[in-house]
Amino acid sequence: MATLILMPELAGGKEKKIELSIDRPLALCEVLKMGGVDPAIVGVAVCNGKMLSMDEAIQPGDSIKLLPFIGGG
Repeated sequence: MATLILMPELAGGKEKKIELSIDRPLALCEVLKMGGVDPAIVGVAVCNGKMLSMDEAIQPGDSIKLLPFIGGG
């Protein structure tokens, strides 16, 4: 099992958790697709205080916080 935690900006205004059944390490981009999350909308993914790349291995039991792109000037 892995958990995706979408911040309100990615989930229509309210934080959303998606639990996925995984039994082996999978790339973050694959886990996002399994959860119905378009990897193109994710600006930052964090697990255990570490920023992740899209090809980073997600382990069973991981919780991944997903944040939008941040802009400004």
